[in-house]
Amino acid sequence: MPDKVTVGLVQISREEVTESVPQYCFRNGRVVRNLWASGPAPGTSVYLPYSVGLLQAYAQKYGDPSAFEFLLPIFRPTPLADAVGILQNADLVGFSTYIWNIRQSLRIASELKRARPQTLIVFGGPQVPNRAEAFLRENPFIDIVCHGEGERVFFQILQQAGARDWSAIPSVSYLNAEGAFIANPTAPRAQDLSQFPSPFLENVFEPVMRANPDLHWQSAWETNRGCPFGCTFCDWGSAIASKVYRFDMDRVKAETDWFARKRIAHVFFCDANFGILTRDIDIAKAYVESLERHNHRMSVSVQTAKNSTDRCYEVQRILWDSGRAFLSATTSLQSVDPGTLKIIKRDNISLESFHDLARRHHEHGVPTNTEIIVGLPGETYESFASGISEVIRRGQHNFLNIYECQVLPNAEMGSSAYQTAYGMELASVPMIDGSLNPNEEQIVECIDTVVATAAMPRADWVRARAYAWATQFLIFDRVLQLPFLFLAAEHGVPYRAMIEAFLYANPETHPVCAALSGIFVQTAQGLQNGQPPVVAGSQQLNQWWSPDTFALISLADPEKWAAFYREAEQILQNFAHDPLLAECISLNRELFKRPEVFADARLNLSANLLEFYEAILAGKSPALDRSPVTCNIRRTRAVWPTYEDWYRFIDETQGDPARYLYPAVTVPVESFAALA
Repeated sequence: MPDKVTVGLVQISREEVTESVPQYCFRNGRVVRNLWASGPAPGTSVYLPYSVGLLQAYAQKYGDPSAFEFLLPIFRPTPLADAVGILQNADLVGFSTYIWNIRQSLRIASELKRARPQTLIVFGGPQVPNRAEAFLRENPFIDIVCHGEGERVFFQILQQAGARDWSAIPSVSYLNAEGAFIANPTAPRAQDLSQFPSPFLENVFEPVMRANPDLHWQSAWETNRGCPFGCTFCDWGSAIASKVYRFDMDRVKAETDWFARKRIAHVFFCDANFGILTRDIDIAKAYVESLERHNHRMSVSVQTAKNSTDRCYEVQRILWDSGRAFLSATTSLQSVDPGTLKIIKRDNISLESFHDLARRHHEHGVPTNTEIIVGLPGETYESFASGISEVIRRGQHNFLNIYECQVLPNAEMGSSAYQTAYGMELASVPMIDGSLNPNEEQIVECIDTVVATAAMPRADWVRARAYAWATQFLIFDRVLQLPFLFLAAEHGVPYRAMIEAFLYANPETHPVCAALSGIFVQTAQGLQNGQPPVVAGSQQLNQWWSPDTFALISLADPEKWAAFYREAEQILQNFAHDPLLAECISLNRELFKRPEVFADARLNLSANLLEFYEAILAGKSPALDRSPVTCNIRRTRAVWPTYEDWYRFIDETQGDPARYLYPAVTVPVESFAALA
């Protein structure tokens, strides 16, 4: 090993490519470009390699500057030959691994070792199993792996790179010269986080940002470490279930200034429970002050505390009110079934508190989303379907994120004993999105996914997954949200009953709805057999789509769109014989943004249905006034001249389906005759 150790670092994140999508309006009888329309900036966004940045910052602070030379990190998907070329002069290469990069990292490491056997290969991150013997034997090109916090451990490995004596380094595993597996004792967690320098403030990322001036940067960020909870599906709390330690407030404030000054496009708050600490309100205020000081706007993702509802609401309100930090307030329930929550060792806020929190967010105009997991141990189809229905009834009308239960290697759920105890069946499922024709060198990552349990056998799991996609399509994609809310509020119809009526539509009498249900069922069945949970849209931008969004775009043809709503009316009339139901369905249909529509619409309604709908969305008690009104729908302010234009719009707005609806206003009239 030379006197100066050349160090390569690899932390590959997924790229997000935003295309410049032209926007149009209809003016003076013709389609024109809407030059004033706003939208996401085109270009490629990628995360700064925060984890390996921490390693570099620590080594540069505590090591001899002349002892190490750090190469620019590999931070994005890179062709294999290029990656090996970048790293070929490195004496040591550290890989930070996650579910989205483990296979790419292993392939680069394997090829690098083949090309340069003397290179020391170090792996760390959540995808490195705590019990690492099998992992090391399956990947003999890896010399040593790190467990837990990596800064101090990686620095000690750097110091021993010449001697390659790992015996005194805690929290590492390796195969010794005789091939025996060695697992050194685990170091205690660091309580004083001030020992870890900030890669932002130490200018670790300056070289890579200068070398890539055309990229839009995103970043992970932590203001504390630790999680007091022990959810069995998580490799965070279940691994440590311990005290939360804090970074110094001056450092936190300085980092918020750095994000704003460097025009970072998006920041992901890595704190497991932002809002759990009293000081988090001050952090939110400091964040806003930095954005205002540098006249910058960005989006943020926040994982809020499982309790502390008042404080969670306050931090999200502060960020949202600034008009500079755009977020969707996330409430992670995962399940509302008491038995399931006990099995996964999770304490949720009560549904009453959830309802109050949703109402406060809606009244204040803060968009919200709720996370639910399908396939948790102990969850039955009955509890899952009824639970989703109850979450909607309790006020979640903006967005519901429903994920498959995914098994992480270091979570309690990752143990074979746990899986056996609850009859968990897993499938290795590809993580695929984007184009149907990816780069030939693209490596598909996979995630172990629960596809059946003792409580939810295979057939029930398919029903549950299809039910979840149907819920997202019918309600949260806004396709039939208005009549669903009307029937629930005015006639007490359970959301579950309405969703299942569509999911089990008779193909002879309701062929369009049955075909849409088939998309959900077939995708769920494929997922059980290791297929990706997406649908190929060869005629729709030649890309993969989520099943609910594919169901939506499959209705692009006007005749199929009309047939769907005719069938919807027939199905929903079984729940209530109310003449307003047909008007709700017509209003929802006309409100939905469509391709090749070049005229405003005017609907005569027998009640204030639009205001009724908007009141429910805003968390208010709706008041239905059965007096005639005219609803004017402004459909010419944004038009899509072709189906392809419309597909791109739907693709761009998948995370914000509230934008699927045209703006509209209503005016009262004394009678419909007066409109003649």
